[in-house]
Amino acid sequence: MKVTLDLDVLLDEGKITQKEHDKFSGFSAKNTSSLGFSILIAFGVVAIIAGLLILVPSAEVAIGIGLLILVSGIGVLRSESDQWRLLANIFVVLGALLFGGGVLMLSENSESPTLVVLFVVVVYAMASVLARSSFLAVLSVFLSSSLIGAMTGHGFATYFLSIENPITTVLLYTALGISLYQVSKNVDIKYKSI
Repeated sequence: MKVTLDLDVLLDEGKITQKEHDKFSGFSAKNTSSLGFSILIAFGVVAIIAGLLILVPSAEVAIGIGLLILVSGIGVLRSESDQWRLLANIFVVLGALLFGGGVLMLSENSESPTLVVLFVVVVYAMASVLARSSFLAVLSVFLSSSLIGAMTGHGFATYFLSIENPITTVLLYTALGISLYQVSKNVDIKYKSI
């Protein structure tokens, strides 16, 4: 559980002592200055990627850039540097999205689109665990729904969701939910947020 407290206000109001203030201050994040720098780098990377994809709009370029960024993010995560964890997580999410999107674009006319979608679902699920990203976990579940006939669409100010096999969908996602709940009871605390 995360709790945000303003220690200076609590000290001024007399709710904690100076000793408690010093003790709790010691628990705070050490290098928060790298947060802004990581966000700036991430914006720069997004701008460069957008520029490259505008100049050379192809699925192959998206896959290549996605793999490069994904591997870079995984490399930084494996170094276990707390200072660069945020940037590494951003790289893993960005790389997985670019790679998966490129693979799906490249396979539009594929003979076995089910295997391609399943591959991208697995990539998103694995990347969600590496980056501890709930966004990628949810995206992998949504993408997996297309394997059982779910689809979306939109028109002018209208959006719709179509599920061809509701019984299959309910049974599959009920089983998945129960399974993931059981797994969540046995995982390390750092993965509980996924």
